[in-house]
Amino acid sequence: FGKQVTAVAGGEIGDITLYAKWQSITLTVDLSAIENFAADGATAYIYVIYRDGTDNAWPGKQMTYIGDGKYTYIIDENKEIASIRVIKVSAEGSMLDSTDVITNIPADNYFVIRLVNGKMTA
Repeated sequence: FGKQVTAVAGGEIGDITLYAKWQSITLTVDLSAIENFAADGATAYIYVIYRDGTDNAWPGKQMTYIGDGKYTYIIDENKEIASIRVIKVSAEGSMLDSTDVITNIPADNYFVIRLVNGKMTA
């Protein structure tokens, strides 16, 4: 990202500070079409499986609510997503609903989830 070098008398280098920037990818899940999704304290989790075979541990990680029915989750840009599942989790930690495995990952990493026949669907 950059560096700062302080030169001292005699041509020696004194203090060096290195800066690194962690690159990340933000996944956004739009659940605004699901009426009362967050009723009774329910929240969104995301389970991510990466192409290298690793995952973020079932049942996934809690997503960050950013308003208007949208949630985000950040992953390392060095990871390539193979699939995800969006999960509705109760305030007590029980899984209430889940999408099927989603393998069609949009280029903009923006997922719209709706209810179809009472089931969360991408």
